Amino acid sequence: CPECDSIENNMFKFKNSSTKIINVGYVDCKKNPTICEQQKITYFPTIKFLYNKYSLEYLRKVSSPDDISKFISEINFRADLIDTSFSSDGSNLKNSLDYNGYRLRKDELMFIHIGRSFRQTISLYLGISAIVSLNGNFFHFANDNDLEIHLYNAVSGKSPVSSVTEIDESTLIAVKNGKFLKFNGNLIHVESVSDWMYKIRMSYYDDKLSEIKGEHFDDLLATKDTSVLAILDPSNPNSSDLIAHSLQTSSADYKLFNTANQFYDKNIKFATIDGKIHRNLVKTRFNLRQVDLPAIVILDPKKNYYNVIYRSGSAKDKSGKENSVPNRLELYTMISHSQSTTGSSELPPSTNLLKQPSILSKFNLGSNDQFTFSLLLLAGIIVFVAWKVKSKAKKPKVFIPLFKSV
Repeated sequence: CPECDSIENNMFKFKNSSTKIINVGYVDCKKNPTICEQQKITYFPTIKFLYNKYSLEYLRKVSSPDDISKFISEINFRADLIDTSFSSDGSNLKNSLDYNGYRLRKDELMFIHIGRSFRQTISLYLGISAIVSLNGNFFHFANDNDLEIHLYNAVSGKSPVSSVTEIDESTLIAVKNGKFLKFNGNLIHVESVSDWMYKIRMSYYDDKLSEIKGEHFDDLLATKDTSVLAILDPSNPNSSDLIAHSLQTSSADYKLFNTANQFYDKNIKFATIDGKIHRNLVKTRFNLRQVDLPAIVILDPKKNYYNVIYRSGSAKDKSGKENSVPNRLELYTMISHSQSTTGSSELPPSTNLLKQPSILSKFNLGSNDQFTFSLLLLAGIIVFVAWKVKSKAKKPKVFIPLFKSV
């Protein structure tokens, strides 16, 4: 494929510029299907970053070797980012986190080290564990008394403390979706800590999407900047399961790979909705019929647009080709692109997103009934207007002086 050739060229340039720090190679999935099955390759070309038993998928287009270098920097896969120097108050100079920073990152994955005993030595080992497990960008050192107290009380299982002097141990805590998880092993055992970090990271892909009920749909529009909905069809379980799983994967990708994105603070929601139960809502809001389901819709009520990025059934795109389910890279790109505030988004605007159903659609009338109903409605309006004109003609005109301020 042309894109494969382009990526191969850029990877070759990256190999020459990386001074052999990172090995670069490729796999032909036709010749080596077993490797591609083990790595769960679902589309071509796929770029994976691997270190021992850990791996990450590169979810961006590669236009130059610098794109790959930038990605490696974003995940902090660099030995010089392990900082063992401390300021006079004992706080780490890099990767440090105070309580305000913690609150700003509350929706991110975080691995936070608290405690003052043997801090410099333990910090070195934990930093190595984070980097080799490809979680370097999620690792932090608490340098704020309030943050240390808050986290310690959340996981200690002991009586709450009110001072950092009462914290008697070094602790590694993972913060995921507002919940706290404590590492109970040896903090200087790099392999154990790395496995634990990687397992928590990958658990995002097991998180099920929330299901939106019809009565809560307008609440969703009022509280979210952007929503990505999988509109499912229970009568087509295989396709619906595939769509739901794709969106579940994309939800995890967005949380794990978009932290360096300037639009990460957008309030985005991933969810599913039963298109059969809520067929009227789906038809009114998105002009989707039952034959179009399952479907994926990106909507932004604040900008008043929606975009059906995938519909099944007999639907075709503008070129006449059958629509295919967006692969992992395509779906991630579409969702990330929808967060742009520059006005360059290609998602078409829609004036129908927030409109209420028309009076005709509420009555669910057929085409002949609608025509008859329209004539009766028009006749009623004419009679009403004629009556108002006649009643006004009988009343004497009353002139009210114009109020003027003095």
